[in-house]
Amino acid sequence: MDTAVFAKKLKGSITPPPFKSEVIRTLILSGLCSVHPSDVLKNDERLGDDILSAEAAVAAAFFEPQRGSKPIYVGASAALIRMLAPLLLFLHKSAYFSCEQQLLRRDMSELGAVLGCSVEFDNAERTIRFSGGCFDKDRYTVSAKTSSQFASGMLIAAAVFGFAVRIPSPVSAPYIELTLDCLRSFGCNIEADEDGFIRIFGDLVPPPQFDFAPDMSYASNFICADILSHSSGDIIIEGLDRTNNRIDADSARIFSLNELSIDDSPDLFPLICIHALSKQQDTVIHGISRLSGKESNRVLSTQTLINALGGSIHAHENTVIVHGAGGRLHGGTVEGFGDHRIVMAAAIASLMCDDTVIIRGADAVSKSAPCFFDDFRRLGGFAHEFIRK
Repeated sequence: MDTAVFAKKLKGSITPPPFKSEVIRTLILSGLCSVHPSDVLKNDERLGDDILSAEAAVAAAFFEPQRGSKPIYVGASAALIRMLAPLLLFLHKSAYFSCEQQLLRRDMSELGAVLGCSVEFDNAERTIRFSGGCFDKDRYTVSAKTSSQFASGMLIAAAVFGFAVRIPSPVSAPYIELTLDCLRSFGCNIEADEDGFIRIFGDLVPPPQFDFAPDMSYASNFICADILSHSSGDIIIEGLDRTNNRIDADSARIFSLNELSIDDSPDLFPLICIHALSKQQDTVIHGISRLSGKESNRVLSTQTLINALGGSIHAHENTVIVHGAGGRLHGGTVEGFGDHRIVMAAAIASLMCDDTVIIRGADAVSKSAPCFFDDFRRLGGFAHEFIRK
């Protein structure tokens, strides 16, 4: 599906979907407590494909009698594989998943380095199987140089099996803290020794109710739109007063920086680049090397997006420089690259464009936020879906 978008100013209020990363961790922990995922999630049309895949995958992993004999379908969620795999390996000595084709190119090597397990990809069947490994240690050191998600999965397994985990210098460190916060919400106590090994104590007990923070990565699109509209507070984002989630919550300050690292905020990279085009001066962004392993090669897809709209960006080994365009872009046709973050960034960029932006494959937003274009229209933007002939 393609979508034509155009806006000069957005105004009104929106409610973000629930924070995907928190939901996935909570679903897994609830499954370990024999709480069915259908009892965790409310019917909500804002739920993206990754959350719906997590709901089904947790049900398959913990509640289906044939679990383990057939692959667990995870859709296009690399996070779901990376957090379930360590736990299932400790439980069953095997973790077997089926997935969408794009996941077969994602890096799954970090878990093998920790546990010594093998990782087998079957492109024809679209499956990934983890098997074997070492499960009798009292301590494991987890590399999280590429992703924090396997490390989070190891922490969840540690809560069940009692071993200690050390995670030296992780990327996306706030997501490790999110995992620990979720464990605390299930009654666990967290202790770290002088060598940095984390040990988790206490039985897993589900909280009395499940109430998820708003997704700040999603909300950041409209925080950026509010800035690009040269207003302050014309866009009201409901629910921000009840969030204890700090991931991407500081996006307004991040947008204002002319030099920064995106180590802790990789999801904001396309949006930071779009906002940088509103400035007169250049913006230097460090820490981009691991973005090639996202839903798209996010550096190349962002470069292509910006060039197509009439902006200028140059990439180096671990840095990009976005050249300020003073908020003037010409618009045009852009590719979504099957990447929800690119699609949403392209729509927000339309606020600076003289002409309509046509986004090919705009339905990629369903991965995290099927409500995005409805919210865009609700705030006064134009978004027309059509099928290309």
